[in-house]
Amino acid sequence: MRKSTMVTIAAAAVVVTAVGFSAARAQDSQVEHEAAPAALLTPKDLPAAWHAATGAIDDPLPAGRTFPSDPPPFFDTDEAGSAQAFAPVLPKQIAARWWRCAWIESALDASPSEAAAAKDQAESMVGRWYDLPGVKDQGVFSNYDSDMRAAAAAAGESEFQVEFDLDCGQLVFEEKGNP
Repeated sequence: MRKSTMVTIAAAAVVVTAVGFSAARAQDSQVEHEAAPAALLTPKDLPAAWHAATGAIDDPLPAGRTFPSDPPPFFDTDEAGSAQAFAPVLPKQIAARWWRCAWIESALDASPSEAAAAKDQAESMVGRWYDLPGVKDQGVFSNYDSDMRAAAAAAGESEFQVEFDLDCGQLVFEEKGNP
């Protein structure tokens, strides 16, 4: 295995772990700060929570993109009949993640003649992520961009490419049945 591949895998593991812990801490933090903790969401609550979360994002998506009507596979149960519950903030966080991933993808998929402008626009929009519902006032995300920069530097790839590979995968960004 090449050294650069090993560095990439190690950096990816660190970032995925950090992001996963950040999301879990954000859920814990949100529940701790509520006067009366909101009821956890069950799988049957998710479509309405997803619709509300995506509807609460006022910032535009890239041209031609819309939020999926169904919650992304992130919320699918692991086992048939398993009892799952989600913190009420989680659909907001995943909707914000989906929004960010859409902008990153728009930069990565731009034609060579549009790449520079698409990257500039995506960077401008991605900077707004911290103000989106589910992310705003969640201090656990404050180091997210610096963590991604470090992972990209370690991997020798662009920040957008590393973030897309690590955090925009099929569980969050892709619609069900369309990997």
